[in-house]
Amino acid sequence: MTLFKVTDGKAHPLNFSKFRNERDLQTLVENNLEEIFKLKLTETESEVPPFRIDTVSFDPESKALVIIEYKESEDYSVIDQGYSYLNLLLSHKGDFQLALERKLNKRMEVDWSQSRIVFIARSFNPYQLGALAQNLPFELWKYVLYEDSMISFEQLKPQFTQVAGLPVSRIAQKVVREIKVYTLEDHLRKTNDIIKAAFEKLQQAILGMNPQIKEKVKKHYIAYEMNSNFTEFVIQSSAIKVYLDIPISELHDPAHIAEDCSKVGHWATGNSRFRVHSTDEITQAVELIRQAYERNLRL
Repeated sequence: MTLFKVTDGKAHPLNFSKFRNERDLQTLVENNLEEIFKLKLTETESEVPPFRIDTVSFDPESKALVIIEYKESEDYSVIDQGYSYLNLLLSHKGDFQLALERKLNKRMEVDWSQSRIVFIARSFNPYQLGALAQNLPFELWKYVLYEDSMISFEQLKPQFTQVAGLPVSRIAQKVVREIKVYTLEDHLRKTNDIIKAAFEKLQQAILGMNPQIKEKVKKHYIAYEMNSNFTEFVIQSSAIKVYLDIPISELHDPAHIAEDCSKVGHWATGNSRFRVHSTDEITQAVELIRQAYERNLRL
């Protein structure tokens, strides 16, 4: 993708630039970790022999630790390194949790089953891309650095739904036993065809609002975000529980189907909620979701 800078009505393509070394890229990401990836920095250059991990971070939404590795070369295996580093994390839970609690200065609950590793690079070769699947706790992010200090980050989508069978190495098998990557199918298999049809219509309507909207499948819900989450779905046996990241006081809800759940324990990030039971309720649901989406854009 080519970026253009518009001056006096004329579009001028921005030239590509590059970092002097991996450390400059790492410093930029760590200094802006919350803005770019919505993660909190735990450790930099964490040394656990025989490895040195570039960045260890914490995902407040998943309550999980996330390893970040920066690459300027394509000559490495995301599978081998990913499993080795995640195994290291799981084998030293106490050390990593202590570092997290020291950094944030409070006791923290960690969901180790949601741990993952993120690789950030200028490019990935076909073998690395071919190894990526939805059921692996790996993310590949491509960055492009332009002149005028502009940079973009893009998460590359997995080419396959899943990798069949267990990995052959003992390290990989240990990681697979402890870490679970959730998919839409995991949430939808617990419900009926009526709710599945309603979900598909809601999903289509939401993703059609803006091509930049991201769908995130979490352990307890499915989330949609722009700047941050604006709605989450909890799939139930006979309904979709829809959460909205908008205060109930700001929601225009003439049918009064939504309720305030800010004082009730729940997994989703939104504090207003309602239920969808069939495709007949989609139009009304989308109108409420759109309000949360538009509020998200203003923040």
